[in-house]
Amino acid sequence: MQINPYLTMNGTALAALTFYADALGGKIEGVMRFSEIPDGTEIPPGQEDRLAHGRLEFAGGSLMISDDFEDKPITYSGFNIQTDWPTVAQAQQAFEKMAAGGTVIMPFEPTFWAAGFGMLRDKFGVSWMFNCESDG
Repeated sequence: MQINPYLTMNGTALAALTFYADALGGKIEGVMRFSEIPDGTEIPPGQEDRLAHGRLEFAGGSLMISDDFEDKPITYSGFNIQTDWPTVAQAQQAFEKMAAGGTVIMPFEPTFWAAGFGMLRDKFGVSWMFNCESDG
């Protein structure tokens, strides 16, 4: 089994997908806008360019994302997306990129359980954990 997060955004899904690809090093796959959904699906006016589905592929899984039809605030609480990295340098670099425009909750640094660990809330409001158990 593999668990892959699926995030819902309010008009920022494509920007988030692009940001995550740059920061985390994944490859964007399968982008579809609401305007590209086959006939028969009613799309609210002004929502045509929103993202119906996008996927970011990594070596160990994927992150999927879409925009909501409704213009309502979306809040993320009660979870973090936890990432494991093979080296401290890779984890630190990704952490710093993801922190841009967001809020660092716990700086990335050595802990008693890991060579490096940090937590942040990105500029889209999603909470992340970056972990590297041992360097190399």
